[in-house]
Amino acid sequence: MPESNRNAKSSNSKRITLVILCLILVAVITIGLTRAAIKTTESSVRAEYGASLNAVMNTTEAALRFWTEQRKSELLRLSENEIVQSITLNLKEAFENQEARNLAAYRESTAVYLNSLDALQTKTEYHLISTEGKYLYSSRPLFNSQESAIARTSPRLFQDALQGKAAFIPPMKIKTGPSTFETFVFLLLPLYSKKKLLVSLRHRITPRIKSRK
Repeated sequence: MPESNRNAKSSNSKRITLVILCLILVAVITIGLTRAAIKTTESSVRAEYGASLNAVMNTTEAALRFWTEQRKSELLRLSENEIVQSITLNLKEAFENQEARNLAAYRESTAVYLNSLDALQTKTEYHLISTEGKYLYSSRPLFNSQESAIARTSPRLFQDALQGKAAFIPPMKIKTGPSTFETFVFLLLPLYSKKKLLVSLRHRITPRIKSRK
């Protein structure tokens, strides 16, 4: 095999390794509340979401597990997507090298590509977070380059996710605007590619409930 081909393959291998070691993919999907959250937020949620949310609230535990497994399978396929691997590496390099112009362009192209995958218009939110806990990309531009709330408030669970362990994070409020907060519940699940941890799924299972300071 020519030396140039061996070098090219070695370079590609190193790039994929960087993706495996340095990135987690986070998907956030609106679905329902835990029983505890329902008791404290049901009235305000019903007013905003009405009858459509009633069906979600009545979802059985078994159905919720089935739904979660479906989303997990979808994201496992996404983690094996070569385009996703490539754009995450581009984001990481631009972020670490502080290439503001390139980073903005990569974030825009990432948004276009990931949105194109949401064929069912489920309003899935995708986030790419470095091992240091910073958003390399977020469906919510406000979060870009900021520290992940999970990495800050639940560092052990965040590290568990990086190590390939599943973790559940109880309801928590995250600031989404100057005076606006939203309540989230997260399920962190490891995603694998060829038996190696590639990314971790952060699965949001709470409706967006806005509150003011």
